[in-house]
Amino acid sequence: MNYPGCGANFQFIRDQQALLGQYSLLTAAILPWKLIFQKKKGVHMDVRLRCRALYYVWVSLCLVLFGTQARADHPGELQGFISGLYGGNGIFLPPAENIPQNIADAHVPHFTGPEQIAQLNALSSGVVSGTGVFSLNSTVTGITFDLSAGAPVRVEDSLGPLVAERAKTIGKGRLSFGFSYSSQEFDELDGEDLDSIQVTLIHQDCCAVGPPPIPPPDGQRTGFEQDTIILDIDLDVKQEVYALSANYGVTDNWDIGVVVPFVRVEAEAFSQATIVLAGDGSLFNGNPVHSFNPDPSAAISSTGGTESGLGDVILRTKYNFAGDNAGWDLAILGQVTLPTGDEDELLGTGETKFKGMFIASKTFGRITPHINIAYEAATSISELENYTYAVGVDARLSDRFTGGIDILGRSNPHIEDIGNDIVDLALSAKWNPFTNRNAPLTAFVSFPLNDDGLRPKVFWGVGIDYILN
Repeated sequence: MNYPGCGANFQFIRDQQALLGQYSLLTAAILPWKLIFQKKKGVHMDVRLRCRALYYVWVSLCLVLFGTQARADHPGELQGFISGLYGGNGIFLPPAENIPQNIADAHVPHFTGPEQIAQLNALSSGVVSGTGVFSLNSTVTGITFDLSAGAPVRVEDSLGPLVAERAKTIGKGRLSFGFSYSSQEFDELDGEDLDSIQVTLIHQDCCAVGPPPIPPPDGQRTGFEQDTIILDIDLDVKQEVYALSANYGVTDNWDIGVVVPFVRVEAEAFSQATIVLAGDGSLFNGNPVHSFNPDPSAAISSTGGTESGLGDVILRTKYNFAGDNAGWDLAILGQVTLPTGDEDELLGTGETKFKGMFIASKTFGRITPHINIAYEAATSISELENYTYAVGVDARLSDRFTGGIDILGRSNPHIEDIGNDIVDLALSAKWNPFTNRNAPLTAFVSFPLNDDGLRPKVFWGVGIDYILN
C-alpha cells in the first residue's frame, strides 16, 4: 500500500534499521517515531499512515530486542551463580605441608555440610525467585483512538492508575500501544544486606580421636575437624525490563492485550573465604593443618555475569461486567504468562502461569479509588503460586496530569526458605505534555514497607502510552 509522500520515507526506514537495529534500541525506533509526530507540508498523515508508521516502530523494536539470540558474558547458567561458588560443593583444600604422608593421604580437607550447602542453595533460590517478578503498567489511558470513527476520544476523568488496574475498559474499536522501562537493583534478602552475607562451612568428619587423628571417622568432630571456613559473600543483582504492550477494545466492555518484555539481568557473586582455626588441635608440628597454601587466591571465588533476551510474554483480557450505573465499576482480568524466557538465565520462570484478578474502581469527581485482588498459579511449580493485591487512589490534578498512590502486596504461601509476604508503597504519575499528541508519559517509584523477600530499596520505571490521533 502506498501513501502520498511517504513511500520513500518507509523504504529509508527499512534501510536504516537494517544498519542500526543491531546496535541501538532507541536509534532504530527514532525514524518511524519522527514520522508519527511530525507534520510536514504536502504529507498527508492520515489514520492508515500513522498505523503503518506505528507498525514500523513495533517491528524495529522487536528486531532490536528479540531479533538476536540472548547475549551472555558468563560461562554456564546464570541461575546457579550463588550455589556455584567454589565449584558448588563446598571447599576442598590442598594437602597440608609438614604432616605425615599417611595422614595427608587419608585426610580429605573438605569443608562443606548439608545444612551449609542448603543455606547457599536457599540463598540462590531466594534471589532467583525474586528476579522473576516485574511491574506492568496499567492499560488504562486518558486518550484513546477510535478506529471506527477515525478520531481521538478524550477521557474526561483521570489518565488512570499506573501500577494497578482500573475496571474501565478502553471501548470498542479503540487501540493503544505502550513502551516502558523499569529497573530494580536488589539490596536485601529478608532484611539482610546482599553485600554482607556470611555462610560458615564445617569440616567433614574424617578421622577418629587421636593422637594422631587418622581415619576412619568416629561420628564426632574433634581436633582439626572443628576448624571452620567463613564465607563473606557480596551479591550484585540487577534487573531491567523493556516492555512493549498493546491493548484493543473488542467491545465496549471487553479488552484484549499483550505484553512482550525484554529482560536484562546482572547477577554476580563474590566470596572471600577465611579459615578459622579451632585451637591447638588445628596445628601439627606448629603448622596449621588447613590453609590455602600454596595458592592463597583459591580463597576467592566469583561467579555470574550478564544475560539479556526475551522474557515471559503475557496475554491479557479484561471484562467490565458492571459500570458506573451499578455504583462501582467492576471487572475481571485474566492473564496467561507464557514460558518464553530462558529460565536457566533468569529471563523467565520456565512455567506457564495463569492469573485471575477482581477489579473495582469508582470516580468521585477528580479522584478514583481502586482495588485489585488476584490469584496466580503455575502449571507445576507450587512456589510460583501467589496472591496479590493493590489498594490505592489516582487523582486528576489537572487535565494533563494524574498522580497516584498505592499499597501493593504479594504473598507466596509455598515459599519457606525466605520471607513470602511483600508489601510496597508505590507513587505514580501520568502526564501528557503534548497539545495535539496523545502520548502520556508515565513514571512510578515504589519502596518496600517490610523486609520479606528479595527487595530493592527503590524500584522505578518510566514509559509512554501512544494513542493514534
